[in-house]
Amino acid sequence: MHSSNDTNRKSCEVHFQIQSSSIVSRDLDIEEEGLTKEINLDGNHQSAVSLMRSSQFLKLCPKGKTLKWKDVNFTISNKNSERKILKNAWGQAEEGKLTALMGSSGSGKSSLMSILVGRVKPNKKLSIASEIYLDDKRYDPKDPSDQGIRFVAQDNSLNILSTPRESFRFAGKLQLPKTFTDFEIENIVNYWLDKLSLMECADTVIGNGLKNNLSGGETKRVMVGLELIGCSASVLLIDEPLSGLDSKTAEDIITCFKKLTSVGVTILFSVHQPSIRILNEIDSIVLLNHGNLMLQCDTSNLQEHLESIGHPIPKLYSATEWMLELAQNDESLIQEAPHDFCNENMSGSTETSEENYQRDRVGALTQLQLLINREGKNVKRDMKLWTITVVSGAFLSLIYGIILYGVGREDRENLLNIQGQYGSLVNMLISIMMSNCSTASAKTPQERPVFLREYQSKSYKAIAYFFTHFIAESVQTFFSVFAQVLILYFMFGVQMNFGIYLLINYAAALTVTSLAALFGSIFDNTSIIMALTMPLIVPQFFFSGLFVPIDLLPKWVRWGKYLCSLYYASSLILLHEFGSCNQDELESCKDFIERNEANEENIWLYVLMLLVLIILPQLGAFVVLKRRANFS
Repeated sequence: MHSSNDTNRKSCEVHFQIQSSSIVSRDLDIEEEGLTKEINLDGNHQSAVSLMRSSQFLKLCPKGKTLKWKDVNFTISNKNSERKILKNAWGQAEEGKLTALMGSSGSGKSSLMSILVGRVKPNKKLSIASEIYLDDKRYDPKDPSDQGIRFVAQDNSLNILSTPRESFRFAGKLQLPKTFTDFEIENIVNYWLDKLSLMECADTVIGNGLKNNLSGGETKRVMVGLELIGCSASVLLIDEPLSGLDSKTAEDIITCFKKLTSVGVTILFSVHQPSIRILNEIDSIVLLNHGNLMLQCDTSNLQEHLESIGHPIPKLYSATEWMLELAQNDESLIQEAPHDFCNENMSGSTETSEENYQRDRVGALTQLQLLINREGKNVKRDMKLWTITVVSGAFLSLIYGIILYGVGREDRENLLNIQGQYGSLVNMLISIMMSNCSTASAKTPQERPVFLREYQSKSYKAIAYFFTHFIAESVQTFFSVFAQVLILYFMFGVQMNFGIYLLINYAAALTVTSLAALFGSIFDNTSIIMALTMPLIVPQFFFSGLFVPIDLLPKWVRWGKYLCSLYYASSLILLHEFGSCNQDELESCKDFIERNEANEENIWLYVLMLLVLIILPQLGAFVVLKRRANFS
């Protein structure tokens, strides 16, 4: 079993495609001792310094392992019932082979994969038991040092504004040892682009939904490549890679999988009912039904196996149709694990260099730099949407400015004028908060799957991502607020310093974008995020003095103002706009400020509370997403 693995480690022929004056192929013969290479560059053979140190590259050659599992049980318990999803399931995916995990909907395929990669956490309602082995050694998917199994989810979790080449390069710089040069990483990127048949679309923006540039099959291959680019995967689990694809694209995907197994990668993928042509490319099958193992055999022996158990394939059936029908109608086919399958002598843990490998990766500052660079590219490529967001907010401010033109310059001896001016300022503040809340609510759910995948693959530390995300969100929010405030300040006739007015509105906008980030870390649906955010914003109107002075509110509800960012922002506006009235207006201004319970001595307290209401939701989002990444 291990001879092919040793061969892969001793020698692997790699066809790199390197961008120079033209893209050319290079054959690198890598031997454990005395590494020598001949590089064919534009037809000229020349000796060169090693593109890769042999010891490092040999470590990165695919080292497929045999994955075995047995006694896998998964039960969901409710108050009055108990549902068994997996029942003593067992099976294996052999080293360097393409294994299909088959079964009808609800058979337990996805649940089994989730358990094999440690994505399901036991709790009061979920009971999980399993024994998992890699090359006959016990494997713990929850152990951070055990990274032999990688998982490719069914849903798209790619950064849609990057190209496949940029995505691979980004992952390579984060996952490969920091001693690798950009030149060496680029060669590895080109190698996997070639193996996954992505060279033709390597520089095309991935896209998604309304901005769809890559096909479904190409997108799935990019997701597979991102798990391979770090060259640490012994086994690759892929959930429903053929779902939603036409027959030709599905066959192309399987062809790519076969190319990967040919270089040593072990692949286990789930599928409902593959076609005959796809079945012929698969090496072995594991068939589940209602959580039980019904059949396991090599596809080359499938017909003989079915005949041996008394169920030959009828003329009008394909092999996959017949297997699924048998599994659903004949419980006598349920197979129990043999006594010598993963017996007790298989002890110890998988040998892994992941701890050292992880230590050799780039540090937090480099992670931060790479994340910031990616955010910058995202903004440039999505400039149209970003511009529309800024322009739409500015247009709304222009409408406000036309309607309320010059109101802020009216005299303030009359209390009604003050009430009208203050009400207009708060209305404009609310408009700025709401427009930025909508933008953040739509953006956060799109970015969450990207973080979960990249963090689970240990590409970077969570704090590096959140710091980058906060900076990017803050910069975009600033430009949006600046455009709106610039128009309102001069058209309305705001009297306070422009910089102070800008900072107050900016801080208030950041409080709602932070709330959107928190809810976006919990929920997938933008509508749900907006539905939850609005009830937390609208009641704040009553604590801003917009409708009635705060001193008219019942005393037992006034405490609610201390939870409201709008109260602190409107108090700052109140003090800075009406706190320096001239002598004739001073009495009216002072009386209005007192009725809304704003105190000049508390200015810095209001500033501090705005900062707290910005930071706390961001910290909450950080904790929630990190926990979800660890247990999802």
